Formats: sequence, structure tokens, C-alpha cells
Amino acid sequence: PPPPPPEPPKPQAMTDDQKKARTRDGQEGKLEIILAWNSTRDIDLYVTCPTGQMLWARALTACAGELDIDANGSGNAKVGDPVEHAVYPQPGRGTYRVAVANCERFGAGEPYRLTVVYEGKVIRQINGVVPVTGISAGKGCGDAIPAVEFSIPP
Repeated sequence: PPPPPPEPPKPQAMTDDQKKARTRDGQEGKLEIILAWNSTRDIDLYVTCPTGQMLWARALTACAGELDIDANGSGNAKVGDPVEHAVYPQPGRGTYRVAVANCERFGAGEPYRLTVVYEGKVIRQINGVVPVTGISAGKGCGDAIPAVEFSIPP
């Protein structure tokens, strides 16, 4: 008899930050961007999509995407292991730019982890430190520091 067909590839296991986003009501989508850090400080995720629109704490929807978790911001309960989560059920093609801003007025930079997931697979994962840069007019946070750029499809 012929050999059995090969098994289909197993899905990639979710990272701890992906699991944390799910337990905090982060939606599943074709494209997901997760910002995580380990303090009660407020840092913000900024995603500029191929059309030039920006998704962030004061624009929770843009480019058919949504910032469905905004952690430690004003009015939100402070947690010591926060995540912010942007989800795009059907992301547009092109280049996405992700930046991170430190919303604290004083102190040291904040270490963070950034994970980009496309079709269930991690396509970018970086660690960084976002500095305190002073508060930008109209934003309430410091300058958005570029973190990663990627294209869809990868």
C-alpha cells in the first residue's frame, strides 16, 4: 500500500503576549500587533497603515483595524503586565509602520516587547526601550519612536 499522506503543518503556538491579549478580550484577526511591557506606566502603540491613517489611543479605528486593548491609559485600571493590541481582520496590502510612545513625564525609558502576527504566524518580534521624551502638544504622550516596519503580504 502507498505511504500515508504527510500530516498538515501544525499551527504555531501562541506567544505569551498573544495569550495575554486573548485573555483580555483582544480579537483574533489576520494581522495582529501586540505591545507588551512589565510596569504600570503608560506607553502607547501607534500603527500607520498603507493609506497613511494612524491607529492609536485617540483613533481606535483606522484602515479597517481596531485598537481593541489600550492599557494603563488615563481612565483605565493600571495593571503591572499590560498589553496593547491592534487587530486587522482583513488588512490592506502595503507597508505598515509601528511606533511606541512613552506617556510618562519623568523617569527612565520603558522596556517593551512588540510582536507582529500575520495569518497566525509571528513575522516580527522585537524588544526595545521607549524613552521619556516630554509630552507632545495635543497627544498627551511623548514622541512616537519608530519600532518596526513591515509589509503585508510579508
